[in-house]
Amino acid sequence: MSNGNLSNTCSRLAPTQLGSPKTDHRFFLETLLYRFRAGIPSRDLPERFGDFRVIHTRFSRWSKTWVWERLFPGLCC
Repeated sequence: MSNGNLSNTCSRLAPTQLGSPKTDHRFFLETLLYRFRAGIPSRDLPERFGDFRVIHTRFSRWSKTWVWERLFPGLCC
C-alpha cells in the first residue's frame, strides 16, 4: 500500500466530532497496521500510540458504523 493511497483514503473519511478531539485518521490507521503486523493485542501497543482503550474503542466504533467497508475499496486499488 502506498502512502498516497492511504492519504487519499483518509481524506475521504468524514471527520467525527463526538467527545474529545481525535488524532488524525492516518495516525490511527498506522497504529492499527503496526498492531496487526506485530500480531499483538491493543493493550500491548507501545505508549507512543496512546491509550490502548481509546484505540480499541475507536476500532470498535468504526466496525459498528461500517467505516471499514467504505475504507477497504479505496485501499485495495
